[in-house]
Amino acid sequence: MLAQRFVGRRIANVAVSSSRLELGLSRVGVSSHRRYQSVVAGAADSQDTGSVVEEPVTKNIDKVPKKSSNGKHFANGKNGNRQGQNLYQKIDRALISGNTNEALRIFKDEYNPGIFKSLERRGLHLRLFRAALKLKSKKGSKAVMEPKELFQKYLEGGAAVGWITSAVILTDVREGNPALGLQTWVEYLENLNTIGLVTSEGNKEAAWSALVAYVANCVKEKQPISTELALKLVPIKDIPLGRQLMDIEEFRRLNHTSRKEILEGLQQIRMDSLDVSSLEFLTSLPSDRPLELEAMYKEALAKVGDNGLPESVYARFISCFAESTRVKDAFEVWNHMIEHEVEPTILSWNSLLRAGALSRVDKTEVFTKLWGEMVESGVKPNSESFRSLIDFCFRTGKPEQALQVLDRIQEGKEEGVTVTLTMFNTVLDGLLRLGKVTEAEGLLREGLTQGYSPNVVTYNYFIRSYIQLGQFEKANAIVQEMIAANVRPDISTYTNIIDSVFKQARKQGFDPQQQIYDLFVEMGREGIKTNAISITAIISGLTKTSNDIESARTLFRIMLEKKITPNARTFGTLIDSELKFGDYQHALDYFNMMPKFGVPQGTPAFNQLIHWASYNKRVTEAHRLFKQLVKSTRTNPNKFTYTFILNGCYKNDGGSQTVESIAIANDVLKTLSKQEGYFDFGTDLPKLIPKLAALGATVPESVVQALEKKTTRVE
Repeated sequence: MLAQRFVGRRIANVAVSSSRLELGLSRVGVSSHRRYQSVVAGAADSQDTGSVVEEPVTKNIDKVPKKSSNGKHFANGKNGNRQGQNLYQKIDRALISGNTNEALRIFKDEYNPGIFKSLERRGLHLRLFRAALKLKSKKGSKAVMEPKELFQKYLEGGAAVGWITSAVILTDVREGNPALGLQTWVEYLENLNTIGLVTSEGNKEAAWSALVAYVANCVKEKQPISTELALKLVPIKDIPLGRQLMDIEEFRRLNHTSRKEILEGLQQIRMDSLDVSSLEFLTSLPSDRPLELEAMYKEALAKVGDNGLPESVYARFISCFAESTRVKDAFEVWNHMIEHEVEPTILSWNSLLRAGALSRVDKTEVFTKLWGEMVESGVKPNSESFRSLIDFCFRTGKPEQALQVLDRIQEGKEEGVTVTLTMFNTVLDGLLRLGKVTEAEGLLREGLTQGYSPNVVTYNYFIRSYIQLGQFEKANAIVQEMIAANVRPDISTYTNIIDSVFKQARKQGFDPQQQIYDLFVEMGREGIKTNAISITAIISGLTKTSNDIESARTLFRIMLEKKITPNARTFGTLIDSELKFGDYQHALDYFNMMPKFGVPQGTPAFNQLIHWASYNKRVTEAHRLFKQLVKSTRTNPNKFTYTFILNGCYKNDGGSQTVESIAIANDVLKTLSKQEGYFDFGTDLPKLIPKLAALGATVPESVVQALEKKTTRVE
């Protein structure tokens, strides 16, 4: 009965090629299917720093002359292949031995545009360029080839990629020649096959750097910044936030004054070009990066001033804040919408219901009240509303009620409401999470007989559950069913399968590293780049769904062994995971490792550690980190930093504040009084500071005045 209304409701799948996915899991019982005939190799999958690519098949490659993107012939024939192999080995040996100049000399002496077919194997040309950059950054060093000269050769050979172009542009800016950086950008643009590639993920960093060069040139020449001209030169819609640029190592190497002027100029371009109602803006809102989301919300409010945002924009922000676990912020967005007399429709009500279902405090009371107010206001719930209701029932441990809601919809008792694919998946997920696997399997079978077509989300739910239960044969069977249905795997699929490999490895006592690498190759075949972004997503998935910190640590080691450079999000994910497992020392080790990979120890990373230390009554350690943060020239404490550590001082030792805690609070408040410009106190800090004052903490007069005036300025 549960799926009786699925008659004729078949969901079309996206067509895929006749080739089949090979999961590379022979050790864990997943059989092999036909391999893809196409070969992933070279720069096509290496535009992001540290991408892992499969070694190309060279059979019969010498029969057809190959050309680079600018028309020059690659070396071909048996002699060409042999020469290329020798060149690869010589440069590789030089780099491994740490002799960058020797590697550059070999490249320079034996260069011709055709050598890149050999150097692109496993990203050797990327390693060579990174080594050249590192050599240039060392004081007193003299390179055989400057990075810019190397870039010109790469450009000629059709091997220049986005991050390399970015490094060259920003080096020109740092050396006071932003006009040369713009010239580099134009040369790179001319080398692209189509202008559409400018907006691709692999070229985003280069495009952002070109905007940096434009603003820097305007500052140098004392010319006004023209948003129209800037976006003609760099035709992108995704203007970077300051924290996004700070993830780029070469940008961080600019002096503080230059960075500040450039960021102000870019913010002008960003605000001038911002269209808060556009699809591009709404789809760019991140639900997994709350601080970035908060910054974008403030930008949107600044753009519209006192007019308020359109309802669709409010609804999207409510939804994103809810998904990012910032449920309180989601309700604040709703209140702002009501204050601006924007009439809520089912769109924004559904977003708020989602926030209610995800609420961690008084979930039942909050959701029930929201549902009642929605109905009372005359807004009729639709399929998405009922999906949230079903999700709420499962989250509060009421599966029978969830299934009753589904039955009512299928029986036609909820007028105008039909079961959607998302709703059906929500039911399956809810049953599986509660361990009701048999019921979920039965529901899926019933849906299939009625013409229901599962999508990748459906399959991922079952794969995850079977693996968590140790039912690897069932997991294998559902993977084969997915393959047969031509449903493409996504990053969640691979997260589940990698989880399976680790679990099987521990059970059977084998080293999972080769199988993990094989899976990385398979991911490349499926169009999922194996880089810091994708591996970080897998690490996050493993720790969230499987509570498997050892697998996360192993993946990080494999990541380093394969020369994939971790980014700020990688370290943030690892630190967060270790802290959730209570291993502060491991988290601190990752934090201290960040500078070795050129990743700045930003305020968010400091806040992660300060929050844990404060919450666990290690206020002295939190204070040590706080002073380190304040001392750094690249970071500043924010409202979260102050709230975390001051709350730790207030609650230290079970509520009995020690002399040391008050002394720490005094030092932190003194630092707060020295904040320059405008400072956002948030909502918790103004409540916390008077409590500390009542316990004997000394609150500087400037902070007292700011709180009394209810302003955000600390004079």
